Amino acid sequence: MVKRGNKIFAFFLIFIFLLSATGLGYYYFIYETEPNTISKPKQYFGLGGWSYEFDENTSQEIISSCLAKNWTFLLISINTHELNQSHSQYSSQSETKALDLIKQAHEENISIHIMTLEDPVFCERAFHDNALQRISEILAFNTKYPRTPFDGIHLDVEPHGHPNWNSTASWTEKNLIFEHWLELLSKIRVLLDEYKADYDRVPVLSGAVAYWYNERTINNSLERGDPATLHTYLEVIIPMVYGGIGKTAEDIYAKIEDELPYSPMVIGIGYEEFSSHSAMLETIAALSLKCENSTNFFGISIYHASLIE
Repeated sequence: MVKRGNKIFAFFLIFIFLLSATGLGYYYFIYETEPNTISKPKQYFGLGGWSYEFDENTSQEIISSCLAKNWTFLLISINTHELNQSHSQYSSQSETKALDLIKQAHEENISIHIMTLEDPVFCERAFHDNALQRISEILAFNTKYPRTPFDGIHLDVEPHGHPNWNSTASWTEKNLIFEHWLELLSKIRVLLDEYKADYDRVPVLSGAVAYWYNERTINNSLERGDPATLHTYLEVIIPMVYGGIGKTAEDIYAKIEDELPYSPMVIGIGYEEFSSHSAMLETIAALSLKCENSTNFFGISIYHASLIE
């Protein structure tokens, strides 16, 4: 009886090994032992872009457009207050739509990153608590729906867009705005680290930044705009390389090559700077080849006024 029991146990171990080797066992046991988690990678990018059409289009329209463009991620603007039913009579509808959007996206291996803090006023210390409340609402949504969470949080608060950051402002004044922005990022980082202590799946934190922050730091205009400092708070930086300069792969690469070795990066480009859609795709292919040997190159994000065309 003992020998037969050993044989059965050995057979069971081999069976488990075979399941694990094929991946089937991994997914099965993760699902059974951790029913409130999903086995998708913590972060995945590739080709994607920004979208402001959550309210104007159905989830199916949004996902269909992503599929047509071969996008694998979406940075989408959603009112965080409407994810919480205590804030608005419309929140229940938005909450349901967000769940549906994420579910459809994950079925197509598209990651959804909620864009928030879309106003440079959040750089100011007086608005930091408000900003943290918005981040908390996103985390509350993920906690409530652990199997359909937002894959990431994308911060679209840009210090150089603040009204006091203008042509007449000194770099001392600009650095003060920048430092308050970094202070906000540090507070958000603490909030996410505290969340991580209790939950395994934490949304990836990314942020839109100006590609020239590092250049201004090198020439001593900015005090702490280098990618290593930004990566202290942001897991992925998205330098925006547009504004009439992103016309060739060489143009774009020249703007980010000094940052690429120091932080995971998704490169932001502008759709309307290219003569045609095919020209943009050719540039993306060439840029990807230039960056392919860097472990910090996570993908490309496209800015365009309309996702649905």
